[in-house]
Amino acid sequence: MEEDALALNLLLQEDSGMRKAAVTHYEVEFLCPDDNLLGLAAHKNKNRKTGEYVFSDPIRKVLEVYIKKLKADPLVSKDRKGFPKVLFESPQPNRRGLPRANFDESFKRVKNALLEDIKKDSALSVDDIKMELKAVERFTQHRIRDLNDRLFKKINATNGQKEKAVGRTPSDTEKAYEGLTIDEMVQLKNRKHLYIREQFPEYGQAINRLIERWSLQC
Repeated sequence: MEEDALALNLLLQEDSGMRKAAVTHYEVEFLCPDDNLLGLAAHKNKNRKTGEYVFSDPIRKVLEVYIKKLKADPLVSKDRKGFPKVLFESPQPNRRGLPRANFDESFKRVKNALLEDIKKDSALSVDDIKMELKAVERFTQHRIRDLNDRLFKKINATNGQKEKAVGRTPSDTEKAYEGLTIDEMVQLKNRKHLYIREQFPEYGQAINRLIERWSLQC
């Protein structure tokens, strides 16, 4: 399902801090699941520097199952070792083996479906419906990075950790005195992931459903 791939795309943007285009066009050869890292070549990075984006342990599990699903799919383009070339292959026949351009149409469909569900929710008051409709209408993928800033404040991350977590460069002082190793960043991402699950149980439920569906296709 394309919506499942969109869900993973959004999860990676949120969890790793990588930008929308970089996630959508991601090449699997740069993925380091054992180290919880999404490597990014300099020419793919906005700042033209080689990047390392850490993801949480729960998202590593999601990625592992997703990669297994892609490896088992005969329609997915693979390298000589049998690994998929890209995370999100283009659905267009003339672009086999290349990443899709974007998920914009899928994102619009999901937003429209959410808006319709909110309008029909009899458990909500008129004011609540208006508030939720406004929140969904205003949400764009580019706001995920702003959302991350707020989430890191909630879990008391230092400024240097917050900068490192979303692919920005901490100051020299922050590098010297704050916990910025890969292992420490993984633990920070784990804390953020747990915070979201506790505040929004549907977040964890959606992730579990993805794992269950993809496990059946491996």
